[in-house]
Amino acid sequence: MLKKFKLISLLAVALVLVPALTSCGGKKQGDVLSVVPADAPVILYGNCTETLQQLGIEKNKINDPMKSMLEEAGADISELEEKMPDVDMFTKDAVAFIDGHDFWIVAALDDAGKFKKFAEENDADITKEDGVEMLELKDAKAILKDDFIFFCMDMDKGEFVADADDVKKLLDLGDESFVKNEKTSGLAKKIIEDKPLFYGLVNLKKLKSIVDDSDYDQALAALGLVIEDVNYVSGQFRLTADGMEAEAMFLDSKLQPAKSNIPLGTIKASDLKYAGVPDPVYCAGVALTSKTISAVLDFAGQFGAMDPEIHQILSGIDGTAGLVGSLNAGPNTLAMMLTCTDNESATTFGQMLAGTSRDMEAKTSGNVLRITEKNGPSATSAPSFASEIDGCVAGGVFDFTAFAKEAGLSGEDAKLGTLAVMLKSENGAPVLRAVWNVKDPIKTLLKIAENADRLDDATERFYESTTIMTKNSYYDYDTNVYYDEYAEYAVVDSVAY
Repeated sequence: MLKKFKLISLLAVALVLVPALTSCGGKKQGDVLSVVPADAPVILYGNCTETLQQLGIEKNKINDPMKSMLEEAGADISELEEKMPDVDMFTKDAVAFIDGHDFWIVAALDDAGKFKKFAEENDADITKEDGVEMLELKDAKAILKDDFIFFCMDMDKGEFVADADDVKKLLDLGDESFVKNEKTSGLAKKIIEDKPLFYGLVNLKKLKSIVDDSDYDQALAALGLVIEDVNYVSGQFRLTADGMEAEAMFLDSKLQPAKSNIPLGTIKASDLKYAGVPDPVYCAGVALTSKTISAVLDFAGQFGAMDPEIHQILSGIDGTAGLVGSLNAGPNTLAMMLTCTDNESATTFGQMLAGTSRDMEAKTSGNVLRITEKNGPSATSAPSFASEIDGCVAGGVFDFTAFAKEAGLSGEDAKLGTLAVMLKSENGAPVLRAVWNVKDPIKTLLKIAENADRLDDATERFYESTTIMTKNSYYDYDTNVYYDEYAEYAVVDSVAY
């Protein structure tokens, strides 16, 4: 078992952490996608070259930030660099996908000969069979063919299998491959050109054959009411010197961004001034225009009648709703705002919300409602970082630099940047995007790890700052008396849920 674990670990290092950034032959970037069936239910692509560049790994050299990470773990960098040429088999990228009931992982090698030598030196058994080379471990199998290494797991049996015919079929997909198929070739080209670190694509219709669940069918049908011609969901992740970025969206049957059937409004970041508090650390907002509310109510009506009073109250919303918070103690910590159709609607909402908590108070400014703890401050101004969600459908921003300073950090240790999570409408198609704006994100992650204890204390203060006291009234039929039941309610829990 120990020998098997050692070999698998070394193979993982060889395939992911030790490829060179230049090569003298073998596969080109993206060639690995040629063995993926165009109709695969799930496709996950990893760009090893781009990943290594960001980690600071070169052919015979380990630079920061990986160097610092390994040194923190007690590794001998000189010894690792000395051994690196011995595993000089190079892999550019890898892909995982589902085909039928098989889960495949395929990596492209620049020098299969060096890889085989390395594997044999570490107790792998390589034999030739049916025009391919079988690589066998104690409980795992792989196939080498045409500068690719194939791992296949039978999902029904839960074990590795190695079938030469299956591999040959994947190598001979022709126009049915992801890179050559008329429908998917454009997306494959875009993935190769854009060079994301990771890219994922799920075919929602094909996934039904694997999930085989009536709840899934119902969920997909409901999604179809909200998103037009929805067939796929895609996601990707990037890492640059200026930060990290993740993106997800629905795609239609033509692999184009799928449009929303519900009208989507946009946030006015300047409106968050009505929720302004001193020393803001985070903010969030959502565009609740009258058109959006009307469409949502119509959609909800398809699943049953709604209480007329609730319908009327919700119909009084029209504009940006949001909150701004700090880590301050007391009533200065959190404020919320809601834009209504008129002053009357704002007043109605205020009275309703104030009745749910003994610690809250609501004030109106024209058609805008401001909710704070009792004796809270007057509205100040929108946080400067709120501009990151201006024009979004919904979004939130957390200022980690301000958070770090509240935790007692200073100088370079406090420069943790901002994290913005945004739902945008791009030509009517909803796009979810998360962006961490920070210089040298990998180094910054190391700084966060080093100061974890101090940040934990500030995290607890953040949680406490979002906690308010709520009131639920109920009638006791035994005593014929109304009772008010109070409970703590964390806004951050609600948002996460």
